[in-house]
Amino acid sequence: PPAMGVGPPPEPAVPEPSESEAGVELVADSVKGDFRSAMQRFRGQVSHAIKTVAEDVHIEVPDADVEDIAASAADDETRAILTEAMLTWQDVIQQTIESLRLAGRGKGPMGEVEYWRR
Repeated sequence: PPAMGVGPPPEPAVPEPSESEAGVELVADSVKGDFRSAMQRFRGQVSHAIKTVAEDVHIEVPDADVEDIAASAADDETRAILTEAMLTWQDVIQQTIESLRLAGRGKGPMGEVEYWRR
């Protein structure tokens, strides 16, 4: 015969929720679903904005050893590589600023919002 008192304890009885408690649970589930949906839309918009910026702006970092700044400054080849990179960066930054300026021209503050929605 099985030993007395050995084994899992009996599960406690869980009362059925009242109508008002059930209504609160339904509202809570609805709010959770709405929140989850809004967060997914927001995540999609942020992902789109990141992708748009990443696709439009490319700034390459040159492969130059700059651990020793004094030695790098004295090396003509390293200076030439870094100067070329900075001139390229300057052009890319100017083009990006100009495209942003043109995208929102004449539309007021909503011009920028419309630009980022594309």
